[in-house]
Amino acid sequence: MGNSVIEIHATTVDHSPAITRLLAFATGGDHQRLRHIIQRYRDDPAAVLLAAVIEHDTVGVIGYTVGDSAVTLLHVATSPHARNAGVGTRLLGAVRRAVPAGLPIVAETDQDAVGFYTANNFAVTSLGEKYPGVERFRVHLRATANPEPDA
Repeated sequence: MGNSVIEIHATTVDHSPAITRLLAFATGGDHQRLRHIIQRYRDDPAAVLLAAVIEHDTVGVIGYTVGDSAVTLLHVATSPHARNAGVGTRLLGAVRRAVPAGLPIVAETDQDAVGFYTANNFAVTSLGEKYPGVERFRVHLRATANPEPDA
């Protein structure tokens, strides 16, 4: 991955099987949840998907909605072979450039993703055990007037 160019572009859940595989990572392999998520991206015009591609290989996906008071991240997933290579950070940067300046970016996530959000300057707040034995977190990135340019 080292010096490979990461291209970010809008996509759909039906664009390629790689998009569905990536969204499956975000669901923890729950097939019923995955079907629900795919249907949402098909039916909800407010739900936007961006893909990260390296040399014709779709290696990451980020989904979000833009509301009146915040941008809500729905899913962020990276292929196992492309993790820790900046793909998620590049996807996040693309969202920041695509949405109206002045809106914070928020998400709800699990313990496994807290490090990613912390590394990208999100504030993290525990929501406690929303499900038995599963602590959830709210992450919040304050709005900035000028997001940094794509690196």
